Amino acid sequence: MDSQTALRELEAELDKDVKALPLLKLPFRTVVSALYGVVDNRFHGPRTSPESRENEDVGSAIVNRLSYLLPLLIDCPVEPLGLNLANALSPITPQYLAELGFLLAYAHFSELMPEVHRGYYSVSGDVASGFRLTHASDSFRYYEARDIALTEISMPYYLRPRLKFEAQLVDVVNRFVKQKFSHAGDLVTTVTVIAKQLYEEFRLGIREIPILTDEGCNAAFGVSLEKFNRFRSAWAGISELCLQLADAFAHRARSSSGRRQRELFFESMEWTAPLLRRNFLEGLVLALTGLSGGEIDHLMQFYSFSPAEKRARQVGDGFFPPIAQLADSLHFNPDALRSMLSSRNVLYVLNRAHTQVFDEQVSGHLEPALIEIAKRPLSRLPDVFLAQEIDWGGGDIDLLVYSERENSALHIQAKAAIAPQGARMVAATEGRVKEALRQLSALRKLPPARIDAIVEKAIGRPVRGVNLVDVVLCRASFGTAKIWERLGSVAVVNPSIVAAVVERLLATSSSNPVTAFAATVQEVADDIQRRAATGWEEATIELGRTTLTMPLLRLDSNVLWAERQKSYERLMGK
Repeated sequence: MDSQTALRELEAELDKDVKALPLLKLPFRTVVSALYGVVDNRFHGPRTSPESRENEDVGSAIVNRLSYLLPLLIDCPVEPLGLNLANALSPITPQYLAELGFLLAYAHFSELMPEVHRGYYSVSGDVASGFRLTHASDSFRYYEARDIALTEISMPYYLRPRLKFEAQLVDVVNRFVKQKFSHAGDLVTTVTVIAKQLYEEFRLGIREIPILTDEGCNAAFGVSLEKFNRFRSAWAGISELCLQLADAFAHRARSSSGRRQRELFFESMEWTAPLLRRNFLEGLVLALTGLSGGEIDHLMQFYSFSPAEKRARQVGDGFFPPIAQLADSLHFNPDALRSMLSSRNVLYVLNRAHTQVFDEQVSGHLEPALIEIAKRPLSRLPDVFLAQEIDWGGGDIDLLVYSERENSALHIQAKAAIAPQGARMVAATEGRVKEALRQLSALRKLPPARIDAIVEKAIGRPVRGVNLVDVVLCRASFGTAKIWERLGSVAVVNPSIVAAVVERLLATSSSNPVTAFAATVQEVADDIQRRAATGWEEATIELGRTTLTMPLLRLDSNVLWAERQKSYERLMGK
């Protein structure tokens, strides 16, 4: 049996093994809170240690992989919830901890296998010696790093919160100790006051390039973009509050001993996987945002699910609905919640769970929004004419950027207006990029006089012998080496790359910016890849009876953070 077949057989066996884990017979809150403990540890380091050893990238990766586990987790019994988190976690034994590790390894395996099936890797080894994945070719490895780096700089983010509430939180901890390790009613007042200030900070700190037109936002979200931003800012503020409470209790615990230390650490953990009354949380969101109860209920459907219903239609491809409805309470991890609040995830849920609504009311607004955001930097090029949605008979030009001085034009095809997650969506993106390449080629094959006539009609000026520069515009990424290797002279860009290219062209006072556009795209992409993607390393996961070793890309998070900030400022202003 060859290694590829053996690995596929292992996949089927692991699917059966994981369903039979005794761990999954424990209550939902118990299992998920234990998983959230791992998430918190990766985001923030061990709370028992004063030395921070956080790794936000690893934490985010684990949150994404929880999407592969949710179909298993919703089969856990909902009851009992436990008196508190310490009580809920009390059934966890060393055996269950080992099964928890296997569950997380299985989630990583589940994330990788669609890529194996689509030929990303060569497979070697067997069950006895362990399996090893290597990239299908050197070219595949190179372009994988390039695509990942260029995608990462286009991701949304929040400005890091500056507000700290040390005095108020110390008072909360002191009262908790004095009241024999319990909270009185005044905690609600403190939480509400702090949450309001954090809400305002997050509302002003959203850094996401719009992915829909205003009309599209109303069709997708059921509310305006401004109201949607209020909703997610409230939850981001609540998440930050929970994390600051966890920090405060852990800080006091590290300087305590005995029962006091134990109770304080448990209280710190409580805020990393809080179970809070639904009426309180949704009432707080309502008070913070001014949204109606109906609007909040509508938006909650995208981010919440009920394990009691034994289904979560919106889960998959890296999206994990972060709020679980348990009886009359809501259960979440603050980092998982905040990382899942992007508008892209609403579109993902719509496309998956409400396909007809997505197709008929939303999808038509995606590419126009992508074009509008690209036009912002492109219009800064000197002496250019912009025209869009040009029907030339054999196809459409999505955006034309013509320089009369150079007699050159960017012919831009806009495709793949949602950032992909997972091999299935990457394959769909590749299909759209191939479509763009065909449309670019179709126009270029026309006689020169016919091309001149098309450009002349679009810009309303006479042209002769116009030079076309072919460009594919996507929201984030472009695909694997299968796409990159067939681009030829075609430039591929996302809005972040467009903005960086225009800035470089203007900074160097290029005399022919349109003609030099494709070469400058190459320069910018090379520079970002060199600085952000620092190389590949191997990692191994334990899969019970065997192991799997795979390549992992090292990314410089400081470079990515800086590039995201610059991208947002270039596209949206400061």
